[in-house]
Parts: sequence; C-alpha cells; structure tokens
Amino acid sequence: METFEIVAKKSRRRNTKKILLLSIAVVLSVVGIYTATRTILEKMAIHHMTEVTNYYENRSQIAYPNIYSSNNIHATNDFSNLYQLTRSKDLDGVIVPYDTVTASAGPNFEKIDHMADSVILSSGVNNNVMAFNAGRRVKIPLFFNIKNNDETDIMAKPSQELPLVSEMKGQLVEVAVTFDKPYTYSELQTMLPSNLKANWYWLGTYSNYNTASLDISNLFGFKVIKDDIKYSFDVFQTHLKNSLKDKHGLINISTSKEEIYSTKKELDYLNKTFKNIENCKFSGVILTGKAENFAQLEGKEWIYASSIGASIPNQPYYKLDKE
Repeated sequence: METFEIVAKKSRRRNTKKILLLSIAVVLSVVGIYTATRTILEKMAIHHMTEVTNYYENRSQIAYPNIYSSNNIHATNDFSNLYQLTRSKDLDGVIVPYDTVTASAGPNFEKIDHMADSVILSSGVNNNVMAFNAGRRVKIPLFFNIKNNDETDIMAKPSQELPLVSEMKGQLVEVAVTFDKPYTYSELQTMLPSNLKANWYWLGTYSNYNTASLDISNLFGFKVIKDDIKYSFDVFQTHLKNSLKDKHGLINISTSKEEIYSTKKELDYLNKTFKNIENCKFSGVILTGKAENFAQLEGKEWIYASSIGASIPNQPYYKLDKE
C-alpha cells in the first residue's frame, strides 16, 4: 500500500507535466498567432505595394509628357515599404533631373504621391499662362484644349511662347506645341522640323476641360520607343487597358461651370477611339532641341498654342539627337 508521501509525489509529477504541456501549448499558440498575424500583415503590405507599383508602371507609359523614370522600393519597417521613382527629362538627348516620386504602402494603406505630379499655374510675359512643378520649380510645358471656351478662366487662354524661345540662344529647350486640330502621325512627319526632337505625342481629351490645369499624370499620350511608332502604340494600349482597372488613377474634377471632368471617361474615350496607330490623331507634341531651331515654327498656322518647359545651357560636349 502506497504511503501518503508517494501518492503526493506522483500527483505533483502529474500536475507538473500538465503545467509543462499547457505552457508549451500556450507558447506554441502565441507563436502561431504571431506568425500568422505577421504573415497576413506582410501579405497585405505586399499587395498594397504591388498596387502602387502597378499604378506608376502603367501611368508612366500613358501619361507624363517627356518624363522618364526608374523605380526603387525600400523597406522602412517590417510591414511598410517606400516606393521611390527617380525621374528625368530628355532635352534632345541630354538627360536632366526632374522631381522624384515618393509613395508608400503598408498593411492598411496606399499613398500615391500626387504632389509630385501637380502643377502651379501663374501668369508670365504677355499674360502667357505658365506652370511649375511643386519641387524643383522646373517649368512645365502646357497643352491647351482647343475645345475649351470658358472665357472666365484666364488660365485657359492659350500661351504663345515660341517668340520667347528665340531669346534663349545657346540653350536646349523643351516646348509643348498644341495643334489647331488633331493630326495623324504621318501628317506630323511632314510638318515637324527634322532638326527638333519629337519626344512625346499628346492624344488630346474628350472634354472641354482646361487641360493646362491638369496634373501631368492626367495628360495622356506616349513617347516613340526605338523609332517604332506601331510598337510604341501597342505598349501604350496595353498599359491604357490596365489603367482602366486601377482605382488610384480614376478621379473626377468639378469645373468652374459645374461640369465633371472624369479620368475614367477620358481613358474609356482613348481606348474606344484609338484602336490602332493608323487612326490615331494627335492634339499636340513635346519638341526639344536648340533654341535657334525653333524659329522656323513661328507663324505656322497649325500651331494653336506653344508653352516652354525645361531648359538648360547647351554645352559643346553634349551629343545631341538632333542638330
């Protein structure tokens, strides 16, 4: 017959084993919950960063007149990432810096850097409308909507800055030229000077909205890649369709006449109207080159507006794309 001491000792062993097993179970549960929570948060952060990345990858191919970019993603902590887009402009083959985009994403947020794409409008010489970006204060070339007839909006009056380019001798200049009507790519090849570089083609707008006040992310067109206009249009069309599914780029803006400008409607219009490069008609172009070479454009009847963008001193060691 077991003594009381032996029974008590066995009982203590059983209780110790139960406590140990319970403790292990609790620890494993806590570790499991922590691991599962961490995994879920990481997946949510990755998903949101993917959406941010997709937005900029698509927009960079359908918007941003004469702006080129490369991206980097940096981890700021376990669950948040910083998305940086290093951007530049091409002035006849010379690369100059432009504002950097800094977006971010985490488990429960996505932040698009709209400030880097905004324009600050002001009035310049001869009451020409001018714009600068929010960071480096680089002058932004503006396109003007030939369908806009709001005479109360002084910032919608088309600028005529080509005569000012002739005073910028010794510089490389970027100029946005708005046409009097849309033209095909073939027509433009006979109209545009061969000693100026056509960096980017604007497809215009469905609306009557003052396009000079739009962020550069909402001006739609494309650059010619590898001197292949058909390939360039195919790239544009692919990213245009992707952008139609992206909630970040679909916004509505109220006009002074209480009308609504819709980027969703804009993208739908471009998608339905321009099915191939043969039926594409362009409303404007970004030209870059030596200031002296722009003189031949003055007085052309097909120019509705002209707006100077970035400029830098031309140096003898620069290798230009067009001379």
